[in-house]
Order: sequence, then C-alpha cells, then structure tokens
Amino acid sequence: MSESKLNNSTNRESYRLAIIGNKASMLVNFRKDLIIDLITSGYSVHCMVPASSEKEKRAILELGASFDEFYLERNSANPFHDIHTLVSLMSLIKKINPSCILAFTAKPIVWGLTAAKLLGIEKRFALFTGLGYFFCMNDKSMRDKCIGNILALLYKITLPSATKVIFQNSDDCAEIKKLCQLPGDKVALIKGTGVNFNEWQFSPAPTSPLVFTLAARLLREKGILEFVQAASRLKANYPKVEFWLLGDFDTNPGSLVKEDLQKFIDAGIIQWFGFVDCKSYFGKTSIFVLPSYYREGIPRSIQEAMAIGRPIITTDVPGCRETVIHSYSGFLVPPRDVSALTKAMEVFIQQPELIPLMGYRSYQKAVEDFDIKKINAQYLQLFAEELGE
Repeated sequence: MSESKLNNSTNRESYRLAIIGNKASMLVNFRKDLIIDLITSGYSVHCMVPASSEKEKRAILELGASFDEFYLERNSANPFHDIHTLVSLMSLIKKINPSCILAFTAKPIVWGLTAAKLLGIEKRFALFTGLGYFFCMNDKSMRDKCIGNILALLYKITLPSATKVIFQNSDDCAEIKKLCQLPGDKVALIKGTGVNFNEWQFSPAPTSPLVFTLAARLLREKGILEFVQAASRLKANYPKVEFWLLGDFDTNPGSLVKEDLQKFIDAGIIQWFGFVDCKSYFGKTSIFVLPSYYREGIPRSIQEAMAIGRPIITTDVPGCRETVIHSYSGFLVPPRDVSALTKAMEVFIQQPELIPLMGYRSYQKAVEDFDIKKINAQYLQLFAEELGE
C-alpha cells in the first residue's frame, strides 16, 4: 500500500460513520458490500436499527461493524411513538458520537437527521431508495393522504439541514429538490444499490419450460395483482408456461393478504414460493417481471435479474424505467395496464429466441450501470469530499 493510501486509511479511523435504517435485514441484504468497503477503507461503521433477531445481529457484527438498537414503529402514525424514536436516537447517537450519519428510509431520515442536528453532528447524509408508499400514484384514503402530507412537511423541515441528500433516480431527486427547495449542491445522484457480480453471475436463460418470475414484497403497488391477472390470461392459451411469485406479505399499508392470491394459486395459474433466497429461482427464470407503480429507487431485484442475464419487463415509472432499454433489453409498459403487460409477456412466448438476445443486453447494461464496485466507489468519494479528506 502506498504511503498516501496508508495515511488516508489511518486518518479515516477517526471517522465514525453511523448508518441508520429501519430493518437490520435491509442492512444485511442491501448494504452489506457498502459496509465492507467502508470498513476496508478505514471507517468505523456503526449500524443503528430497530429490535432485530440474533441472526441479524450476528450478520452485521461479522461484517466488522458495531450494532446498536433504537426504538421504531415502522408503520405507526402515533406522534408519541415518533417522539420515542427521536429520544431513542438521540441517546444512541450521543453514546456513539459519530463523525457523520447516513440515514435511509422515511422515519430514520426524518428523526435521524433531527437527532444528529440537535446533538451537533455536522455531517448528515440522507439516502432515498425510492419515495415509497405515500408518494405512489394510486388513490389513497383520507388518512393516508394526511400522513403523506405530514411526511412531506417533515421532509421540508429536515432535509435542508442535511449535508447531502442522495437519490437513486433523477425523478425522485427532482421531486424532493422542488418540494424542499434544495439547492443543486445539496443533492447527489448515485444510481441504484448495485449488484455484486461475484454473487450474481451470468447464466443462460432456460426456455423449457418458459418461466416468468416476479420477486418483491407482496405490496399492491408492486404490481402483484397485475402480474397475476396477466398470468391468468396467458395461462389459458399457453398452459405450459409457468408464472412464479417470490416474496412475502408485509406490515406496509399497501400489503396484500393471502386471500388476494389464493384462487390463482389453487387454480395453478401462479406458483407462490414465499420469502426465499432468489438466486436459485432466478437461475431457473426465463424473464423477470416487475410491473411496479411503487415509488422505487432502482429495484434491487431487477438489478440482480439483469446481472444474471434476464430480459426485464417493468413499468415506465421512476426507478424502473432506468433499468430497461425498451424493445432492446426488455419492455417498458404503462403502470396498472394489464393488457399492455400481457402483450409484452406474450412477445417472449411467441418469440423465445429474443430471450437470450435481450438477456445478454440486459446483462451488459447491468455491468455498465449497476456494478456494486462502481456504486460504492461513488459513496466513498462523496464521503471523502464532504469530510474534507
């Protein structure tokens, strides 16, 4: 190692970076490589999440990071719970005394930034991996609209004080920038979480049987019902084609319940596997489908499917549209349009020779845009610049 690199690494040992999230599993599944790269670069990483299982705690500790828990009720609208969250975060941040914080998802961003500001932590980063349920394009109840308005107000109050607000797609960046009147030097765009090509390796897509796979939390806004309805139409004409659904139900207000899917499962239209390790299922997948109208950052599941060489069918909405070159590496369809989704899926059934061609193009786009080494390098550069290294 050169003397300059050694000095940089040594200097960074004084930098304690607190990462604040809403679930330990999200840190392990989506931030593992970033945590490793930060620690390798000399940062002391402290992971702060709500109550977690012993398995999740061990997984974080094995990365070389420290682990602390704070109070959080993810889907509660009770202000007393949020006050409890703020007090809990302030106590923990005061104990750790980090040089900077990186908060992602709504409540950790709002209350993490607030706690850090009150305690005088100068460097405060917010990461939006999508705008989530309350910014979706579908109709909401009066209660959800009120919560969405409150969340927007809290963003207006807290985000201007952030050192940098990081987004995964330009649409989210433009919307929050306008909402909170953020200057251009306050925002950064880092596309996607990234995918580790050592873990997700290219493989030829099988076509016998032809398998369409959707992997996601089973939220209505992820387009689950549109996928199921398209599968129902196609299954009638192409009984040998298979339609796989990976993922489980959620505490999110937009979550489906099993009764929403049961008749399709019983009729053999879809196969539902629940929460599983996607790698083996993606390897047996022909085409990956995510007809989401949820406000995604850039869906990790699509990035992983691209990395192993699968054509993508997704919606022409923020976050999803960044993953596909229409009619070249897959297809973009309008959100909540079952007919358009069905037609796009049928193209691959009628022309299976497109699957390896578009799949390889999808893989090439993943290498160019979503290599986790490139993504994490941007985070390291951003932190180095803002910390004055």
